[in-house]
Amino acid sequence: MSAQWPYPWLAARWRALAAAMREDRLSAAVLITGPAGVGRHELVEQLMALAVCRAVADGAESACGECVECVQYAAGSHPDLIRLRPPEGKSQIAVDDLREVLGALTLTRHYGRRRLVLIDPAEGLNESGVNALLKSIEEPPAQTGFILIAERPQELRATIRSRCQPFAIPLPPHGVARDWLIGQGLSAEAADEALLAAGGAPLLARELSGEEQVQRLREWREAVEAVESRRRLPQAVADAVVDAGETDGFLRWLQRLLQQRARAGAFGADPGGEERLAIAARVSETLVSHRRMLKGNVNAKMVIESMLVTLARGR
Repeated sequence: MSAQWPYPWLAARWRALAAAMREDRLSAAVLITGPAGVGRHELVEQLMALAVCRAVADGAESACGECVECVQYAAGSHPDLIRLRPPEGKSQIAVDDLREVLGALTLTRHYGRRRLVLIDPAEGLNESGVNALLKSIEEPPAQTGFILIAERPQELRATIRSRCQPFAIPLPPHGVARDWLIGQGLSAEAADEALLAAGGAPLLARELSGEEQVQRLREWREAVEAVESRRRLPQAVADAVVDAGETDGFLRWLQRLLQQRARAGAFGADPGGEERLAIAARVSETLVSHRRMLKGNVNAKMVIESMLVTLARGR
């Protein structure tokens, strides 16, 4: 395996995780956290492949890819790798599905090696699901482990977090992500724009670098600038964003844009460092509160319009 696998910003964490797996230093439950677009799922899939490979070489950082278990893993049919996710169109994992999986763990493993249960996203567990999982984490069957993936670990019950071995995957440094995107064929300007829209997450930035996505980002920027210069009404922009089904994506992008401006001193006449930090904090807090409002029974157009009015007044 290359030292750069699977992405340069993950190399060190992967080596640590792979070594812990080989040396049986992983706890019964591992919690993989980090923002979307940094490679959480790719890392976990390779970890699962390494866990079941029967021909992995001493010190190797990857599965052999050729043994019967690797072949089954590649086909998505390995019987000792269990993936538990919410039903399509749902955000919560059905507690009955979880209980069925936990009940099956009492049966003999098919290959007599490791058995892993992937729970993704862990935030999808409701209170009943958490209670059902706790006992299995505390007293797991032999050679059985749980891997939980969470983007928002703070939403997990403390009783779950405290029983998991944490592995956090932070955003890579901007320069590392930028260089990788340029290596993927993006121009420096396109890489910077995509990283802004993706909040610094390189894999998400790559998804946003297509022609259609780039055009959308350009339209959002032009719309905000038009509101700020009084050439467009906030209501008109809010209508367009919501009607296109882009509410959350637009607010995420707007939050990152304003934070970037604040850090660069783009508000007013070159404010000092303390003032820039205050502006960034105020803008971020306002946008976060608006996004939280969307989780309730709140009119999305009114939320975006209110945010754009605040922005226009701030200029």
